[in-house]
Amino acid sequence: MSKDNRDAPKNWRSVKTLKSLLIVNSIIAAIITISFHPDKATSLAIFNEWREFLYSFIISLALSYGISVIVEFTDTRISWIHEPLKRLIVELLSVTAYAFIVGFLFATILLWGFYDFTFDTLPWDNILRNTRWPIIISLIVTIAFTTRAFLFEWRTAAIASEKLRADRFQGQYQSLKNQLNPHFLFNSLNTLSNLVYDDQEKAIVFIQKLSKIYRYVIEVQQEELVTVRQELSFLENYLGLQKLRFGDNLQVEINVENQEALIPPLSLQLLLENAIKHNIISSDDPLHIEIIGKEDSIIVRNNLQIKDIKENSTGIGLENIRSRLSYFSDESLKVTQNEKEFIVELPIMKSA
Repeated sequence: MSKDNRDAPKNWRSVKTLKSLLIVNSIIAAIITISFHPDKATSLAIFNEWREFLYSFIISLALSYGISVIVEFTDTRISWIHEPLKRLIVELLSVTAYAFIVGFLFATILLWGFYDFTFDTLPWDNILRNTRWPIIISLIVTIAFTTRAFLFEWRTAAIASEKLRADRFQGQYQSLKNQLNPHFLFNSLNTLSNLVYDDQEKAIVFIQKLSKIYRYVIEVQQEELVTVRQELSFLENYLGLQKLRFGDNLQVEINVENQEALIPPLSLQLLLENAIKHNIISSDDPLHIEIIGKEDSIIVRNNLQIKDIKENSTGIGLENIRSRLSYFSDESLKVTQNEKEFIVELPIMKSA
């Protein structure tokens, strides 16, 4: 694209702005002229006051252009967001001084150039008094300009802040989700290593099931929340893996009705994994896990039979769920423990 073509929109906007200034200030000048000569407003005699119209037009144009320059200049120097009081004071003082100078000079030029006044006979008191109107009009226009500028800058800053917050949230949340992929693989390989030595046929079945389950783990990497139904479906497959290892020594009862509610991906799996990892599971001491749905949460409870020797762990688990929940809910993960049970209450969110 040529430079001329690139500059065309800018030039068109400049012409449009100039046209708007001419039209608006012509209307203002006409209103001022008529207000000073209401008896001539409905007759052609109003055109005899062309000098006042011209004076009003020129001073109005000078004021509006000057105010826009002052506002544009302060825009680049003083922020409404960081220094609002300083910005307001600077603009009002600058506009007042500018309006006084413009009003004084144009009144002097008008009386000297169009009327029979000499420098010695100019009515300086009247000239000074009449500068109040340009000042008042300019301050009104400035307040309108600055109010609009403040609201625009505040809105822009709010949008930028919200975008930054959303980007930060997305990055932090994605980081938490990225922990789950290696975490799940690490713990699955630990289970597989045990099966390889204990039962090679089960190890083969485990690998086949693991490939299907891992597909879900990869799919939900891009999801912030999933339905309880999705998680329970995944959980059944996950429990199938654990059954290969523990058989009837692991007993899980699921009773959840509200399956359209939303929870962080893999959260139920992490809670089951946490129970399996920290408790003894044997024919003498089977592990009982209950998953119970409530109106605003899901309860995961298990009988407490802590291992003397802890398994290797990535240390993710409950803290990962707690951190991810904080982005979507004011409710936190509730963990309680007594001599017989370990209970976790996972808040759920209503689907849109």
